[in-house]
Order: sequence, then structure tokens, then C-alpha cells
Amino acid sequence: MKDKGIVRASVKGQLLRRLREDRGMSLGDLAKMLGVTRRTVYEYERESMEASERTARMLVSIFNEDVLSDVDLRPREEEVINEVREREEMVDEGIRELLSSFRLYSLLKAHTKVAAHSSSESYLVEDRSRLSNEVISVAKVLGVGLAVIESDKRDVEFLESRS
Repeated sequence: MKDKGIVRASVKGQLLRRLREDRGMSLGDLAKMLGVTRRTVYEYERESMEASERTARMLVSIFNEDVLSDVDLRPREEEVINEVREREEMVDEGIRELLSSFRLYSLLKAHTKVAAHSSSESYLVEDRSRLSNEVISVAKVLGVGLAVIESDKRDVEFLESRS
């Protein structure tokens, strides 16, 4: 599972315990190898706690068996919805007013900081003072238009609108 951006894995607790005991390892021995507490290993064996990606990889490496029952790289739907809402709230109020007919999203790790979408159009949004060839190229690659905002946030120019 994915929790706040971290991949989590369900552990086959009974198998983990059997493999640990077959190798003569105590809870403490395994905990030390994994860099976790004895209590954490105990919770893995009870299947009441999921392992982080790092710990899950170490478990597979130590036991040379698949001690994981489930690894889900997809975020839960509610996490996606919450993330979208947070991104919408992060957009500058001036941009929201200027592009009020669009749904706006703040982009954290992108060449531009805002994306705008309506039922018929999608744009990357960029301040004219920060507009670069790279942003223009990204818009072309994505097949979206470019909305260029004036620095005073009073005017917008739409370039190469695409649906």
C-alpha cells in the first residue's frame, strides 16, 4: 500500500516467523538486521503492521523468499482526491480569479507551477516573466495549450489551445 508517498508491503507473518526461527534468529536479531525494533518485527509476524519498501526489500534479501503478500504501488482513491484538493487550494488567488472557468492545480515538481483544465481545454499556466522554451516544449509534448499570465495577474494570453 502507499501511505503519504511511501510504498508499504504486507508481510506473510507466519512465513516470516517460521523462516526466522528456522535460522535460529531471535526477534532482536532480525530487528537489528532490519534497523527496526523487536516490537515492529513482532507486529510484522502478527500481520498487524505493514513494512516500508526498504524493510520489505531487506526481508526478501535476507530470507531469499517472497515473504510479502501484497505490495500496492497505487495510492488509495481518497489519497488521490485529497491530493487534488490540496493542489487546487495551493493556486495563487490572482490566477484563480483570472482563470475562474478552469479547474486549477498547483504542480510541485514540474517545469511550470500550475495546470488549468476545463471540459474542453487544458493549459499549462506560466507567468510571462518566467516563460521559457522548456515550458513551451513541455506544453507541446503534452498536447496542451499555454496560458501566459502577465506579472500583475490582470491579463492572460492563451497560446495553442488544445482539447
